[in-house]
Amino acid sequence: MIKNIHFVVKSVFMVCLCVYFLEAENAPVKGVNTPMIQPQKEAMFDWRIFGGVGFGMRFGSPSYSISFESLTPIYLSADAMIAPELIFKNGNGFNIFMDVEAHQWSLGANYVYEFTGKDKYAFMSGFDIGKYFDETKEGYLYPSWYYKDPIVKWNLGVRYRAQKQAIGLNLKVPLFETTVYDSDETPLYKSYTGVIVSVMYSYFFKL
Repeated sequence: MIKNIHFVVKSVFMVCLCVYFLEAENAPVKGVNTPMIQPQKEAMFDWRIFGGVGFGMRFGSPSYSISFESLTPIYLSADAMIAPELIFKNGNGFNIFMDVEAHQWSLGANYVYEFTGKDKYAFMSGFDIGKYFDETKEGYLYPSWYYKDPIVKWNLGVRYRAQKQAIGLNLKVPLFETTVYDSDETPLYKSYTGVIVSVMYSYFFKL
């Protein structure tokens, strides 16, 4: 009986020693700074790159006859654009874009305000300047009319974005008249290039 008591006492003593050493090993060491996980700071702005394709109508044309200037012909219009965009956390931002359409290219910039929340609606307004890079070959009296002067347009648009895809409605209004020339570089008359209303589909390559 006594031997059993000694065995029990020794076992309890060994268990107590094990518990003591385990607690001492896990206890924090004084004077040593334990590393703390810092929360990742949220970026102050969103940097994006997107491309888009637009289809719409042009009201007014650079290639109709002088005798019919009072008319406002309507033509189909298609264009493509690519743009980097920067939006701050308060919703304000801008994009710088290159736009290419039939016989014309332009560079421009838009102010962008994107509303915060689940639905990413955005408002855009800005300007672009460009030129015709090819002659227009329509009409009967002057089959090769073209422009020399830069074409300056005011842009206004709205956009809805869902993750990387967006759809928007754009309005482009020419601000100045440009001179129409014939194939012999003879100035014919001053004309607007036409107001364009189009629907634009965009895809964001980087968000």
